[in-house]
Amino acid sequence: VGTIPHGPVILTAGVDTQIDRLEVLVMGWGRGLEAWVIDYQIIHGNPAEDDVWRALDAMLSVTYQTPSGGVLVPKITFVDSGGAHTQSVYDHILPIRKARCIKGSSYLGDNILHKKTRVDVSWRGETVKGGVELWILGTHTAKDYLSARLKIESGEGQIHFPANLPDHFYTQLTAEYRTGGRWICPKGQRNEAWDMLVYAMSATHYLGLHRLPPDGWTKL
Repeated sequence: VGTIPHGPVILTAGVDTQIDRLEVLVMGWGRGLEAWVIDYQIIHGNPAEDDVWRALDAMLSVTYQTPSGGVLVPKITFVDSGGAHTQSVYDHILPIRKARCIKGSSYLGDNILHKKTRVDVSWRGETVKGGVELWILGTHTAKDYLSARLKIESGEGQIHFPANLPDHFYTQLTAEYRTGGRWICPKGQRNEAWDMLVYAMSATHYLGLHRLPPDGWTKL
């Protein structure tokens, strides 16, 4: 965790918003959207408070060194605005570097990036009309996509996990089950890692990486 191996050429991040913390997953992406977990951190604190968001901004500004001596930072970050802190997310997102708000759709068949809208926010004591870009994600479609990729054992599409991730990360990653086309999280189970992976992967669609031809990856 915290280092870039050979392969990734661009980073995205997903942030899950909880009552008392933000959880952050940074993913690296290579040719054919082969993926690597680069960083996983928990920022403790009330998301209604400014300090939590300053800590997130600081984390997303950290540079990760590549094996060739270059550096990368997340190109785009998708931040969950669902749950108990929706307005706090909207009101704090503007200064966060290259961040976008997202919210999951409960409908089956929606595209991974279903639609974009804009919401009003309060920023520095003033209301900013349509100040925040909000993307609705087809979460069931995204989880089907990722579930198939988790079964790939090598090459393009594979998802790599570093050896030093905590056990609870994998418990969260595999907490949900699929029934009737829907992904369900059992009551009392935590699924933050699974959701963060959805957000970070959906960010690659925002960047158009799923449509990138081989020469595009070579240029990156």
